[in-house]
Amino acid sequence: MTAASDARTMLREREREREREREREAVRQARVSPGATVLKWITTTDHKVIGNLYFITSFAWLVLAGIMALIIRAELFEPGMQIVDNPQQYNELFTMHGTIMLLLFATPLFAAFANALMPLQIGAPDVSFPRLNMFAYWLYLFGGLIAASGFLTPGGAAAFGWFAYTPLSDTSYSPGMGGNLWVFGLALSGFGTIHHHDPDDACPRHDDVPDADLHVDRAHHLDPRARRFPGPGRGALRPRCRPPVRGAHLRPRVGRGDALAAHLLVLRAP
Repeated sequence: MTAASDARTMLREREREREREREREAVRQARVSPGATVLKWITTTDHKVIGNLYFITSFAWLVLAGIMALIIRAELFEPGMQIVDNPQQYNELFTMHGTIMLLLFATPLFAAFANALMPLQIGAPDVSFPRLNMFAYWLYLFGGLIAASGFLTPGGAAAFGWFAYTPLSDTSYSPGMGGNLWVFGLALSGFGTIHHHDPDDACPRHDDVPDADLHVDRAHHLDPRARRFPGPGRGALRPRCRPPVRGAHLRPRVGRGDALAAHLLVLRAP
């Protein structure tokens, strides 16, 4: 009896030790270093994380533009120069404030809401081109930084107004590097805006969602018994959200013995 009780005690001790080891391992896995979190965020293709990056970046630009607006209003409080040193600096603040508010805050804010909400609204797990979506964000970020880096140049930032009308924006009236950086940065950020809309436009067009019926417009030689695909839950097509394949809309997959022929696919909400 003593040997049996000793064996049971040893087994219980070993089981407790294994449980404690599992708990320690779970704690170690739960602890994520800040570097791993940053690496995850800058390499992510998750539309929700990208939407959060758009939110954070656009509101950071909003804070910077707000500081510029406060300086402008303080300068206009009384006649003369009280805050900035010369009219050139005031024109730089005016130009970059309008540029940031319109092109680096307001427009990307729509991209933030589109990334955060649009795939969830249509029931898709992600946008069609997640890497292109993330690449568009980096174009926007670095384009904005290049446009604002004119403040670090000897001639200052762009000072011809955010509308950049000529002749104020040509080399005669804006000879410094600030204008060139403004043009290059906004061109890069504009490419990011264009490429951001590609995944958001392709996902609703080409990525079917579970709650949508897929109807087929059939021609004269088709089987009349297969006029319509069955609805969700009855053998319907339920492809995952993915990039469109060339000609895929002409080659539908049919389940449960339905006829395999179609001239036009139309995605219609039930």
